[in-house]
Amino acid sequence: MRDKDGEYKEADKHALALELGDIMWYAANLSSVLGYSLSEIAELNIAKIAGRVERGTIHGVGDNR
Repeated sequence: MRDKDGEYKEADKHALALELGDIMWYAANLSSVLGYSLSEIAELNIAKIAGRVERGTIHGVGDNR
């Protein structure tokens, strides 16, 4: 991770873990509303990244590289 040269105190890690819990809750609920499981979301993301690697656009910017 880019901040603090990647060295975090336990309190920092715990605070980040709590925030990740919020992110997971939002992701799980939104995927459910959209009719996808989290496994399907992960599979879609893996395919998206693989497509970027195949096209040589993994280092670009934007969503549809």
